[in-house]
Amino acid sequence: MKCINLIGERFGRLVVQTSVGKNPNGRYLWLCLCDCGNFWTVLGHNLRTGHTQSCGCLNNELVLKRITTHGHRKHGLTTFVYRCWAHMMQRCYNPNNSQYNNYGGRGIKVCERWLHSFENFYEDMGNCPTGMTLDRKDNDGDYEPENCRWATWEEQENNRRNNHWVEYRGERKTIAQWERYLGVNKGTIRSRLHRGCSIERSLATLEEAQNVIARTSML
Repeated sequence: MKCINLIGERFGRLVVQTSVGKNPNGRYLWLCLCDCGNFWTVLGHNLRTGHTQSCGCLNNELVLKRITTHGHRKHGLTTFVYRCWAHMMQRCYNPNNSQYNNYGGRGIKVCERWLHSFENFYEDMGNCPTGMTLDRKDNDGDYEPENCRWATWEEQENNRRNNHWVEYRGERKTIAQWERYLGVNKGTIRSRLHRGCSIERSLATLEEAQNVIARTSML
């Protein structure tokens, strides 16, 4: 494929500085300087077709304009549903975010419909009900309408990847649910497991203790 020299040419807010080789598919890549001061590496095809016109700052400004007119961001104040969208974006695309490793770092993405449009996200998800937050049904799936819901904190806790599910006497619950069910303090069962007690023995002992307390209170 013949390389078309793009050095010095302007495409939207981007001015091509130099060639930086090819991508794995053999397409030429160009280092560009954006009007905002950021450097950005772009496929020559995307420059020529107008697909990429900035380092991302143009899209950010368009998103800000849309959400401002939508009423979810005014005078520095944001609504809860907008913050859910913004935090979702940060978790997936900002390597400096404290939660990035559990999201973007392991390949979790935001669907194209929501990626550059808070309005689309709001149209699909609506306002967040009181006491709920954004949750993915499949923790290995992306943020997209079919995989997202508003869920309570308990529902989210039960949907974590690292949950320890325990079946005891025909009932299946997480350790946190068993602790609530038996009325013991959070961490009680895990503490017993760390001391070498089996899960069955721990649950049986705690259950018997609660039965004793119940019988005593009836005397």
